Amino acid sequence: MGLPQILLNEQNINSIDLAIKQKLRLGHLVERFVSHELQFNKSIKVLAENIQIKRDKVTIGEIDCLLKHNHTPIHLEIIYKFYVYDESVGSSELEHWIGPNRKDSLIEKITKLKTKQLPLLYKPETEQLLKQFTLDVNTIQQQVYFKAQLFVPYHMLGMQLRIINNQCIKGHYLAFND
Repeated sequence: MGLPQILLNEQNINSIDLAIKQKLRLGHLVERFVSHELQFNKSIKVLAENIQIKRDKVTIGEIDCLLKHNHTPIHLEIIYKFYVYDESVGSSELEHWIGPNRKDSLIEKITKLKTKQLPLLYKPETEQLLKQFTLDVNTIQQQVYFKAQLFVPYHMLGMQLRIINNQCIKGHYLAFND
């Protein structure tokens, strides 16, 4: 898919003490958990998180995280999604993965990452932010923390799909007409 995944050493975090005062959407909640995980990693120094990038006082996007991993600067985008496999949608394996509410899809998320979220780093509006951390845009690696829970139709249980990480398949579903 052309999205370099950040490689983190597994850590044994026994407890999480996060003060979450408001209801958060799943994606924002996962960002908090990932942030907590990053804070415990001795090879990582988090520089900034959830940075809104604005043009003329209008937000044009948000960078999830700027960090240094073993002294290498990284722009990290954090994604956590649920998708179901529906062969009636699209014409390829990637296009068959859709959100449970059918309002999004894996291919749309990958496209958004590649065309909007990751290119945000190279916008002129981001330059000042990078200067605050003495970062040069040309030395920053872009990586993703992309986690998904995938569900396949019951008749596909045990099948190996070619493109996705089959370890992300967490269960199956039955359609109403099955």
